[in-house]
Amino acid sequence: GVDTSVRCESLLEANSLTRRLAKQSPRLATRTFKISGTSVTPLAPPAGSLTADAADAWARAASASLRADLALATTRLAVTMHDARDAVAEAERSASSARADASAAVLEAKADRDQLAAQCARHKEAHEASNAALRRAADALAREKDYASKIEKDGFGELKEAQAACRELVEKVRVSDQDATRLRRQVRDQQMEHRETDRAKTAQIASLETKLRGLERAASSDEERRSAETQMAVGDADRKARD
Repeated sequence: GVDTSVRCESLLEANSLTRRLAKQSPRLATRTFKISGTSVTPLAPPAGSLTADAADAWARAASASLRADLALATTRLAVTMHDARDAVAEAERSASSARADASAAVLEAKADRDQLAAQCARHKEAHEASNAALRRAADALAREKDYASKIEKDGFGELKEAQAACRELVEKVRVSDQDATRLRRQVRDQQMEHRETDRAKTAQIASLETKLRGLERAASSDEERRSAETQMAVGDADRKARD
């Protein structure tokens, strides 16, 4: 009731083991399997106890089966080799295309490298020019600092004098503002006086104009009265003359 498996290196070793087991235990059931890669093929012996002739016949049959398997494997190998040649040809074509692409990429990379080298050279020249300009600017700045320091030292006294003159000007401006304020006040007062005088003169002129108009009316009335009297006198004289 116990299953035991033994792995043999060849079919002959398996047949020999089967015969030995049959001789030792005639009632022992044995099975032989062929393992090829991932496939397992059972090789069933004839029913009953194995004898030497039956084992040999079974061995021949197994050998024939092995030869058939070998032929099948050879055929499969040929097909596999044909497929492999096709795969190799396809791989060579792919490799050729890849080599062409790689050559184009190498040429492009060389062009990019040359362009980068030219750009680096231009940047280097520009960097050197900027460094030279920076050095010239630094020298000019140092000279300007020296000149400014000299001007500061020489102009300190002038600055003090200018400050004093500025204070004097401020004081004069303040006095001028005060005088201007006083003059504006006087002008305002004179304007008020002139306005009062103008109003008085305007009232006086209006009164004189009223009196003048009254005198003109009185003179006109006297003239009319004298004219009427004159006409009456002339009329009386004419009547007297006629009489």
